[in-house]
Amino acid sequence: MLLALDAGNTNVAIGVYEGSELRMAWRLRTDRDQTADEWGIKLRQLFTLGGLRLEDVDGMIIASVVPPVDVPLAEMCRRYFDRSPMFVSIDLDLGPHATSSLHLVCARSALEISRIRTVAELLAEELRAVARR
Repeated sequence: MLLALDAGNTNVAIGVYEGSELRMAWRLRTDRDQTADEWGIKLRQLFTLGGLRLEDVDGMIIASVVPPVDVPLAEMCRRYFDRSPMFVSIDLDLGPHATSSLHLVCARSALEISRIRTVAELLAEELRAVARR
């Protein structure tokens, strides 16, 4: 299963995918002061309530526009899932319109990562909803 985290300024959107199927999705408040253990406890509780097992996660990806949560989220992944997450980076030059990690997720998924494609579509949908506000 793939654990995908989208850390935005207001919420952290969390999705668990088995193949291309979204098994569970949650939203937690973005807390810049939350520790790795606090994130881990919350995710463990959500997994338990959703009937999922932490040890079934074999991949993790994080897209974040909130640098203060990056280190605690990465440490939570290592400590509670025994995996290092892949961080979506904007370091790749995708042209003048690619100004966020969302664009990189969309571009990368369109090219080769089928499980991320669904995440990118959800992120794009969320971006459109924010733009309409």
